Amino acid sequence: MEFVLKNGNPETREDYGLEEATGNQIVLLALIEALKRLTKPCSITIYMNNRYVSENIRFGRIYEWFANGWRTARNEQIANMKEWQELLPLIEGHELIFSCAKDHSYKKVMQGEIKKIKNQGVAWKQQRLDQQEENIT
Repeated sequence: MEFVLKNGNPETREDYGLEEATGNQIVLLALIEALKRLTKPCSITIYMNNRYVSENIRFGRIYEWFANGWRTARNEQIANMKEWQELLPLIEGHELIFSCAKDHSYKKVMQGEIKKIKNQGVAWKQQRLDQQEENIT
């Protein structure tokens, strides 16, 4: 996650991720974690390449889903309901501006970071398996 400090300098902080999740779920979780860091109402520009998430917020569908018991107009339960429910109170009081672009300047950097995280996950899993085998023998 990256944000701009009051002095204009960018600040980057690492966070967590999920090994198995949908693209929409990952974007929702990242947005939730970012909004949790805010301590007072403010105007936020959110850069993402996920129109599904941004448009459901921008066009108020999240409020429609809430009013309909987290169901779509076809009366189906929405996907990632838990994440949308957690997101709703976090967007209240903020002015959210979405900038959606397929490519952005950090794409290669972020892909590299994701690859590192995935590799750490594999190594961690293997380490855990090795430890379990040691305990068995």
